[in-house]
Amino acid sequence: MNARLFFSVGLASALSLALLGACGDNATTAPSWSPADAIHEGDAAPSPELPAPVPGVHLRRLEPGEQGLGGPNCVATAGDFVLENAHARFVIQGEGRPRTWIPYSGALIGADLARAHDAPGHDNIGELAPLPALLKAFRPNSFEVKDDGAGGTAHLRVLGTDIGIPVIDQVFPFPPHGYPVVIDYILHEDETALLMTTSVTNHRNHAHVIEVGDAVIWGSRLELLTPGTGWGQGALQSGGEYPAVLAEGAHVAYGLVPLEGVLRIPVAEADMLPLTGLAGIVPPGEAAVYRRLLIVGATLEDVRRRMLATTPTEEILVEVQLDDPTDSAALARVVILDEHEKPVAAAPLADEPLSFRLPAGRYHAVAEERGRPRSALSDEVALEEGGAQTTVTLPATGRIAFDISGDDHHHKHRDGIPVRIVVQAGHDAPLASPIVELHWSATGQGSFLIAPGEYTVTATRGFEYEIVRANLTVTASEEEGEAFVGVLKRSVDTSGWISADLHVHTEYSIDSRVPIEERIVQLAAVGIERAVLTDHDFIADKDHLIAPLGLAEFVRFTAGCEVSPLGRHVNGFPMVDNPARPAYFGVPWHYGYDDEGRFLGVMEFPETFEIMRAEFQTGIIQINHPRGSQGYLDKIRYDPEVGLEALPEGVFSTDFDAIELINAGAIQRTRDYVLADWYSFLRQGLRVTGTAVSDTHTEHNPGYPRTYLFVGEDDPRAVDDDMLVEAILGLRAVAASGPFIEAFVGTAGIGDTVTGEGPHDLLVRVQAPSWMPVDWVQIVIDGEVAEEVAVAPPAEPNGYRFEQIFPLPEREEDYFVVVLAGALDKTMDPVAPGQPVLSITNPIFIEADR
Repeated sequence: MNARLFFSVGLASALSLALLGACGDNATTAPSWSPADAIHEGDAAPSPELPAPVPGVHLRRLEPGEQGLGGPNCVATAGDFVLENAHARFVIQGEGRPRTWIPYSGALIGADLARAHDAPGHDNIGELAPLPALLKAFRPNSFEVKDDGAGGTAHLRVLGTDIGIPVIDQVFPFPPHGYPVVIDYILHEDETALLMTTSVTNHRNHAHVIEVGDAVIWGSRLELLTPGTGWGQGALQSGGEYPAVLAEGAHVAYGLVPLEGVLRIPVAEADMLPLTGLAGIVPPGEAAVYRRLLIVGATLEDVRRRMLATTPTEEILVEVQLDDPTDSAALARVVILDEHEKPVAAAPLADEPLSFRLPAGRYHAVAEERGRPRSALSDEVALEEGGAQTTVTLPATGRIAFDISGDDHHHKHRDGIPVRIVVQAGHDAPLASPIVELHWSATGQGSFLIAPGEYTVTATRGFEYEIVRANLTVTASEEEGEAFVGVLKRSVDTSGWISADLHVHTEYSIDSRVPIEERIVQLAAVGIERAVLTDHDFIADKDHLIAPLGLAEFVRFTAGCEVSPLGRHVNGFPMVDNPARPAYFGVPWHYGYDDEGRFLGVMEFPETFEIMRAEFQTGIIQINHPRGSQGYLDKIRYDPEVGLEALPEGVFSTDFDAIELINAGAIQRTRDYVLADWYSFLRQGLRVTGTAVSDTHTEHNPGYPRTYLFVGEDDPRAVDDDMLVEAILGLRAVAASGPFIEAFVGTAGIGDTVTGEGPHDLLVRVQAPSWMPVDWVQIVIDGEVAEEVAVAPPAEPNGYRFEQIFPLPEREEDYFVVVLAGALDKTMDPVAPGQPVLSITNPIFIEADR
């Protein structure tokens, strides 16, 4: 294996293990949203405090109070460098607190068109960080303003060296090369493209292979197009070579274009896309120089035209005809395909024919829109001198209009309740049949396009509600659409309890592309009342974004973080950000680098836990997915039969408060391993709360599973973080992948300790909506199943499925009681597709009469 291939495979393995080994949703339902849906919808970005575009070109630093460019991905702050002209603006992260996933300054962190002072900004790019060598990032030593624009060019030079990336170095801790590195950012007066040049000098006394590129994190609100290859990051295959990568979002588009050679993909993993632009053997004393453009425009076609500025092109005009002339086709687009039927260009539908500039060749056009049959290919166009034109016909489509009302958390009927709409093919579709459309609504009202046909449509709202199903026959060109009207009845009474998802990812995680606003609507629509944002190595305090969406009465956020060293992930919440540390990887799980850039190793969790408590005011520490590739208990080889005393000193800390009993669909792992671990902790006196979480990274199944917490309140607005912490520390919790369980010994409930003379009786009550299978209830005493009772199918949809009193044994020693209910061979389709049924109470502790 040659060196380049070895390192490429190594990078793939490192990223896969470090980022994706523990996480991800297993569902296969259709997506509810894609970045393309937002391209023409706009966003609600605040107006930036920047001056209006002015003639000329300028390089300056942001002053205190300036908000950068504005837009959903704007993270610029005072001290960052802005290169701007009358057409475009770019931001380079200056000295100060690193705010991006590659945890160093000197990277491009913002790009937008120049906009009027009172216009909202649309900075959608995430990060473009120079990689001066494979597996190595760039760490700046100094910033130099070479030209502030007075000479017609703005020129920022950043000097530094290569340095390791902690996520990679925990697997491959190779020392840095020590290359002298120079990054030049240059913007000319009449340009919409920023010229970026990386110069890496081989300071050794022998020739050396140097690979130079960038780590690109486009951001969750952009849709990628690689001309001649395809849409999305999935089109970029490891080992591939590409002439450019384009990206489009709301009111802005980008293009990354090498000026020599092509982009090479060592590995496409999660949201980080390492793009190598230059690779070769560099003689001693000489430099590898890699030049590329970052182009910004209003549309993909704007970017393409700048990209092809020096290439001979001709014009193709595409006229779009509508089968239904009354159809607005608001989100339709025209895509130009090459002779291999691969996309090379795209533009949103317009009133007049669309114009594309392309090199000579053979092309087709096609029109498409979500919820509509794709148009037939146009006649092939042989593009030659003088241009060409063609026509496509956009088929008519159908529409479903829904109006769903239901009960709120006080069991009072109301309109405007958040819901989740599931569409399956055919009338009377089986509950487990594939989902062809999935939509989320903050208000319970709306409509969406769908191809003509027969469908079963279902409205859902989580584990506490019945479902509403209807057969609809959708025909084309119905202006109002097929009506879906229903009432969601709340049949499960959880008074005093809130439903919480204690492990949720959003766009702030490197392996999640769900915008935060979308996640808010999703969580509200499935009945989650408290969600903990636990993005990888980033504290996202975003509760303030809920009220503008009109959902403050339904759901609240708690700021947390999933601390994610390889092989052991842990959540902390609530947490307070510490500005003295980087925004990403601020909670340290490694010791950093020495003066020569050598990686100093990974911390054990006892030390990380101490820092979480002391520096980030962490109230709850939760061990995530404790068994598996990223499982802490597997990492330390915990044996529940032997116990805590057998663990080597310094690798394990009892300073944690909760453990995930159920993580998404891994219930078999729960039954085979995790319950035994938890029971062993309880038997040894380590009282940690068992939880259930979705660990959702995609739009599939947020809130499934969930944890019910007894806080004495039903309105999420009345529940603060202290109440959340108190409930978890008190073990007043039910880990629920399905039914809601109550358990009492006299007046003592879940998490309580029972004292006094026996005998004692255990009252168990199980509630579940009628669509949810529940086959049995188990009584577990000190980790052993003491009794199992069958649960009959529901006679009516009133929520109550089981209630029984169990006499408890009289023992001379203390013990604990746990109740399980479920149906492990059945799933909760279409509410939680593929998710088995299992709920687990936390213990009631019985102290023997002494």
